[in-house]
Amino acid sequence: MGQYILLRQMPKKPTEPFGHIAFPRQGPVRKVIRSLPDDKVGQEGQVSTEFAERLTMLTGESCASAPLGEADHDFELRKAGEVIEVQAVEIVSRDYLHDLSSPKFLKGHNFRSMELLPNGKTYGVDKKAEEAILWDRIRQKIEKHYAKSQSRLWLLVWTVASFMPFWIEDQQARQSTGVDLAQSHLAERGTGPFDEIWFFKLGLAPHRIWPR
Repeated sequence: MGQYILLRQMPKKPTEPFGHIAFPRQGPVRKVIRSLPDDKVGQEGQVSTEFAERLTMLTGESCASAPLGEADHDFELRKAGEVIEVQAVEIVSRDYLHDLSSPKFLKGHNFRSMELLPNGKTYGVDKKAEEAILWDRIRQKIEKHYAKSQSRLWLLVWTVASFMPFWIEDQQARQSTGVDLAQSHLAERGTGPFDEIWFFKLGLAPHRIWPR
């Protein structure tokens, strides 16, 4: 009887392209577009690596990441002799954008802000959803009631979408109403099992949401 080998296919987790505009000292301005792997393990690996690299740049402390396999959490960080376990959750464009080419919106809409994405489509920005999504992602993770381990536990909210709740204006650091809302809820309700909560837009510096 012949032998059969069953190959376990990794589940697909589609992601959207992201990037930036490069302004080199010499040569033309160019658009740099990237995409994450389309499987969950590959995405977590790249996100964790880039988060560790950016955290090193931000704090000046060497930080490295490592996968956790089939453990409850997504990856771990190793810095200053300490091991930190990390739960990661993504914010995607469809959380707050609506395709204006869909039949639902072709006859008219009330969106005051619109975005043109790399796929060439125009989307309306749902401001209420945009302000609420950060706390919604954090709340969902807190309500999972993860068991407290011996290591410290962080929550990382990450994105490759246009969503960016932190920026610089008039040489001052600013944050969105959504960050204010999340911090207010965390102060009132607690952070569950999480010692720290971070936001990370790939390609940019991470921002700590809690502690403030």
